Order: sequence, then structure tokens, then C-alpha cells
Amino acid sequence: MVRSPLSLQPVLLGAGVGAAVMLGVASHAFDARRVALPPPSVRLGLTAVPVAVPGRRRRALIVTSLAHRGPAERAGVRIGDVVTAVAGEPVATLDAADRAGAKAPPPVRLSIARGGVAHDVALR
Repeated sequence: MVRSPLSLQPVLLGAGVGAAVMLGVASHAFDARRVALPPPSVRLGLTAVPVAVPGRRRRALIVTSLAHRGPAERAGVRIGDVVTAVAGEPVATLDAADRAGAKAPPPVRLSIARGGVAHDVALR
């Protein structure tokens, strides 16, 4: 079972990496029922979409849903977190994150940004 609140929209911030905006604020610009999200990463237990990192040439992933009791949810990852690296490898797509997680020995380290603060979490 994958939990995905249809009331969040990923957006870019001028000085930060990304955030999520309640659809009540931007309902005219986004209809979550019509957005095709990538299939979830079973290995990581999340779904994420690429976002641009302002001021840098790379991209990251913003978490859009979590598998109920999956590895990411158990590790404390939240919807709206920005995944910058998996097992020390920068990631720009969910496929790249899944491949990096597959190559790494457990526990897989996920580097995330939440509220402008970087965190590392271990997925088991």
C-alpha cells in the first residue's frame, strides 16, 4: 500500500531546494489526480520526482509518497523531503536512486534535506 496525499505539490524555492505547497493555495495550477507519478521504488519504499537545485547544475528528488511501513517511512523520511544522494551517490532520477540502493550494502544511507537542513538516514 502506498500512501500519497493528493494535497501536496512540489515547488521550487529561490534560495532552497524545494518544498510542498498545499493544493488549497494552488488548486487552480495543479490537479494531483491527473499527474502521472513514476512507479514507487520497492527497494527504497518511496516515490519521488526530480527537482532542480537552484544555483547548481544538478537535480535532486522530492519525495511524493511513501510505502506504508516501507524502508523510507521506517527510517523517518517524510513526504516533501528532498533526496540528494543514495549511498553517497548524487541522484537525479528515481531509477538512479534505486540502482544506487541496489549496489550498496545494508543499511543504505539516504541523504535528505528537510527545512533547509541536511540529514542522513539509514534504510533497513
